[in-house]
Amino acid sequence: MAGASGAMMLDKSGEAEKAMNTFSPTSFDRVRDLVFELDIARIPDEVRQFAVLLLLDTLGVAAASRDMEAARIAREVALDLYAARPGGPAARMLFDGRTASVAGAAFAGAAQIDNLDAHDGYNPTKGHIGVAVVPAVMSFAQGVAPITGAEALAAAAGGSGRCRRTFVTTVPPAPVESDRMA
Repeated sequence: MAGASGAMMLDKSGEAEKAMNTFSPTSFDRVRDLVFELDIARIPDEVRQFAVLLLLDTLGVAAASRDMEAARIAREVALDLYAARPGGPAARMLFDGRTASVAGAAFAGAAQIDNLDAHDGYNPTKGHIGVAVVPAVMSFAQGVAPITGAEALAAAAGGSGRCRRTFVTTVPPAPVESDRMA
C-alpha cells in the first residue's frame, strides 16, 4: 500500500515487498530475448549475407557523415545531455572516440547516420531501420554486455526484423502518391 508520500509501505507480512520484487516478463523482455538471444546459426546464409551488407552499408554511411554539421551537433548534444555517470555504462560515439552514456552514443550514431540519407531503406516502414538498430547494438555491446561479432550481427538482424514486423502490422500504408517525387 502507498503512504501519503507515494512511497511503498510494508505491511507486517512483507507482502508489499514481495510483490515489488516479483519478476514478470514484459513486452520489452520478450523483444530483448528475441534480439539478443537469436543464434546466428538459425539465420539462413542468404539472410546473414544480406545482413552483413546492410551492416557495412550503415557503417559506411556513419563514416561518411562523421563531419557533417548535424552529426557534430548530435555528438555535442549526447555529451551535454546524455553523459555517462562516473563509473556508469558508457560507449564511444561512432567515428568520434569520445564517450557518452549508452543511450547517448546510440542517439548520436542514429542522428549521424540519418543525416546522410544514404542508408538502408524498407518501403513498407517508410524509413530506415538500421539507423537506430546498428548504433543501439554497437553501443549496447560496448557499455552493457560485450558480444561477439556474430552475436552483434544476429542482434542487428533480429532487431531489424522485429522493427519491420512491428511497423508493418501497426501502421497503415501511406498512399502511393506520397512516395512519388514532385
